[in-house]
Amino acid sequence: MESLFLQHALSAYNSTSRTHYPLFGQTVTNLDAVNFYLRQAYTLASTSLRTDILITLANMATFQGNLPTALTLYQQALAHANALQQEDTLCYQAMWYAIAGLDKLAAETQCSLQSRAPQRAKSLSNVIDTVNTLLTTPMALSAKALPAMPGETMAQHAFVILGHKLNPDGSLSDLLHARLKALLALQQQTPNSRIIVTGGVKQAGITEAEKMQQWLVNHGIDNHHILMDCLAANTLENTHNSLAIARCTASHT
Repeated sequence: MESLFLQHALSAYNSTSRTHYPLFGQTVTNLDAVNFYLRQAYTLASTSLRTDILITLANMATFQGNLPTALTLYQQALAHANALQQEDTLCYQAMWYAIAGLDKLAAETQCSLQSRAPQRAKSLSNVIDTVNTLLTTPMALSAKALPAMPGETMAQHAFVILGHKLNPDGSLSDLLHARLKALLALQQQTPNSRIIVTGGVKQAGITEAEKMQQWLVNHGIDNHHILMDCLAANTLENTHNSLAIARCTASHT
């Protein structure tokens, strides 16, 4: 039976109905549905699977911006975790402690990971250092201020515009409209840059990417500069699909 609940959780997670997901006669977010089905599966699962479910529930809490709940769930997962699950959980904990500015807890957790998996601890430390560097580096809004990368040319430069849920009538949300206006200002400095628009959730029969492409063309952007991802249903897919498009385009540049 737990496998059925897990399948329902996966279906909810992959759903494009992010804010209007049906659950026993009610309408909830798809992530709320994921949480419900995972908790149902938890009550029926083996000890090892319960730990995996707790880790997943913790990750879902981070998606929803509920870090205190996530950290509590990670700690619960550690109680009965096997060696590999302990490593995974400690990685998540250390990263989120660092992001939350809980430096003492982050350091203690990294020490625990170091004693179990030195190589993973080193890799995690590198990731945390990279994130901290990015978060403390001022954003360069001028193309002239962009740092040069080895082998990089402006022919390989691209902007990525993250989608945002359209209004029910298919029009741009205020946030998405603001992103596009900011893009226009930046694009004037690098007029030959490609523009990747990503967002596959439909409203009134049109995806975010399609609506952004229409808006950009109507505001003078050459359609040949626009690359579209009309499939992404969440931020992770936005990132994955945009990176794939960028790599494919760069290989043909």
